[in-house]
Amino acid sequence: MINGHSSQSDALSRSLSNVPSMALEPALNQGTPRQELPLKTALTHQPLQRISHIFNAYQLWGSQSERVQQQVTQLLAQYPAPLMELAIAEVLVQQWLTALFPRGTQFIDRVHQWLDTCATVGVSLTVLPPQFQAITGLEPHGVYSQLPKFLIWDGDRLHFPRRSDTAPCASHD
Repeated sequence: MINGHSSQSDALSRSLSNVPSMALEPALNQGTPRQELPLKTALTHQPLQRISHIFNAYQLWGSQSERVQQQVTQLLAQYPAPLMELAIAEVLVQQWLTALFPRGTQFIDRVHQWLDTCATVGVSLTVLPPQFQAITGLEPHGVYSQLPKFLIWDGDRLHFPRRSDTAPCASHD
């Protein structure tokens, strides 16, 4: 039981029991005891369950889990959930070979940086649907089918226009 959330953790585990196990997870475990922390009850709708699954699988909560949960919620208010999931997978790949794999606020700060880069200068995707599924253990169709709704291809990079730049991005829930 972590922070008194054992029943929430059990419910989340049951709801994710049909999700394939993480193909790449052992490389990041580094012998650390597994710490699963579900998002608060108010934050358990589908996109947050998927993000929580990735964070639990890779032990990304770190020591400041409450702060990380707040940052995740703030980012989801600014960016669509599928883009957030993609950003998490992209940052996992970018950090894969680092000696001290970032967790907690360091990790979510890098996700935020990736999202900001996407909004300002654009990004080139390195994670394709099969890799996304192997990395996250989640079905990629929901993420990749939504990308055309809020990303713009300029011939070289994908851009996410900020909410104030375009009306279609204002509603992404």
